[in-house]
Amino acid sequence: MSERKAQMAINAHFFEPWPMTNSDQAANLVGIAASDGQVYSPFEDNPPRPFAIHTNAPGLNLDAHNHATIVHRGSNAFSAAEPVRLWNTVSGNEYIVSNGINIVAHSAWNTNTNPRTAIAIAHGNHLLLVTVDGRQTNVSEGVTVPELADMLIRDYRAQHALLLDGGGSTTLAMDAPVPHIVNVPAEQPPRAVGSSLAIFARPTAVVTNPSSPFWKNPSPATPVLYRRWRYGADAARETGRAPQRGCGPRSVVADAERTQMEGHAPSWPMQNGRNGVRPPNAQTASF
Repeated sequence: MSERKAQMAINAHFFEPWPMTNSDQAANLVGIAASDGQVYSPFEDNPPRPFAIHTNAPGLNLDAHNHATIVHRGSNAFSAAEPVRLWNTVSGNEYIVSNGINIVAHSAWNTNTNPRTAIAIAHGNHLLLVTVDGRQTNVSEGVTVPELADMLIRDYRAQHALLLDGGGSTTLAMDAPVPHIVNVPAEQPPRAVGSSLAIFARPTAVVTNPSSPFWKNPSPATPVLYRRWRYGADAARETGRAPQRGCGPRSVVADAERTQMEGHAPSWPMQNGRNGVRPPNAQTASF
């Protein structure tokens, strides 16, 4: 994120090999992926770890005009059944909210308490990027997948949501006021992941109040003011190492420009992520 000067980034696809042995290792993404109109990973009809990853799991597509839609496999593994062009597309392992209804599959994997990452579409065509920390005793146990889906519907009015790679992969970073990870990943140092969705934004207002959380201390030599941003997928840039299957880059990166976001992610001081309440370190970016 720092290298590309993005304002936000979140982990996305499941990937192979897992676990990676080092951060320089190439990754094969599992599921549909596109960047700037180039589809470089297909829908997966024979997924690894089938106990967790659904066959031909749907994706979420951000078209060239910032419209977010859920997409399903079309006539071939590189196309969508919906009448859209795959532009910036990510996928996970399961479609968990459809038309505002929790549709999480009943499985032992889904009922385990773990860190989670999700992407969702809420009322008003707002896109939600969500991480929930876990595996941290007395800090955050995490959530089950049904609990996550219920939280998205109840607290964020999600209409559609996909579960992305979670566990030790769950990571959300933001440039506010400097690039940093805003959640607490279960693995330290943070795990190298197969792909990410990064957001670029244009500033909309200069913040001049030093007490503002959006203030960036100016350099004595070069005064610099931190800015508030507006977010929304607009175009894509490819980054990262090409996957071994030879179908493109490792990271899905979207330029951003339009839809609103405040430039910070809230967290709530709860004791754990259970009991149907908003969990601690549940970082949500709405734009």
